Amino acid sequence: MALINKGKADGYGCLCLFGPGGLTDRIKFAFGSDPKRRHRAVQDGSWHDIKLLEVLWVADINVAERLHSESCRILTRASKRIRGDWFMVPYKWAIQTVQVASENVKVPILSIGNRPTRG
Repeated sequence: MALINKGKADGYGCLCLFGPGGLTDRIKFAFGSDPKRRHRAVQDGSWHDIKLLEVLWVADINVAERLHSESCRILTRASKRIRGDWFMVPYKWAIQTVQVASENVKVPILSIGNRPTRG
């Protein structure tokens, strides 16, 4: 899968968006440095088949945590929280929320999908 290279490497952090797919707009926001491991953890806690919808790469895990917190704050204020880090929003709205959160906390998103490379 192009979204995940080899898991944890080079100190990057990421914000992952998960969902059961299909016609539902339920999306879970999670952060970490290894999307495969986060996916397994989210899947283990669900009866449904959970898909990794998107990976947004940032400079490190602390930046990923700030972006996660701000994204969740925005959606909570919009009354979209279902419970925990699950929200009832369309995929496009979730991506736009992360982009707004990035601007709010002045944290650049390095890459959407593929892991960025240090050069």
